[in-house]
Amino acid sequence: MRSDTPCKIWTGALDSHGYAMQGHTRVAREVLEKKQGYPIKEGLECCHHCDTPACIEAEHLFAGTHGQNIRDAVAKGRMKSNWPHPEKTHCLRGHALVSANIYIHLGKRHCRECRKIRDRELRERRRHAQP
Repeated sequence: MRSDTPCKIWTGALDSHGYAMQGHTRVAREVLEKKQGYPIKEGLECCHHCDTPACIEAEHLFAGTHGQNIRDAVAKGRMKSNWPHPEKTHCLRGHALVSANIYIHLGKRHCRECRKIRDRELRERRRHAQP
């Protein structure tokens, strides 16, 4: 490890994306688990506040979902958003486009509340159309 920066850079093997590896294990995940004192929960990733994949400084690491990690990267300008109009914060009906209210379909964000309304309207039309 190098300690000439606030990051602790792993000088061992790196994977194709630049993450510290020891065998088949990403080192940062083990460092974070040791810091926390328990394993990272299923479905969570080891994320870097410092945006340096080879960093294994425990204070730079946090557990988050893949979505949180991607949104963090987009917000910091490390990754382009593939969503059309990522600046939109609300749908046409005014519902907030926050993670709890969106779903992704074919690479686009969709409002869950609007989907519920459309589904309800469709059920009503079908119910009234039946003889």
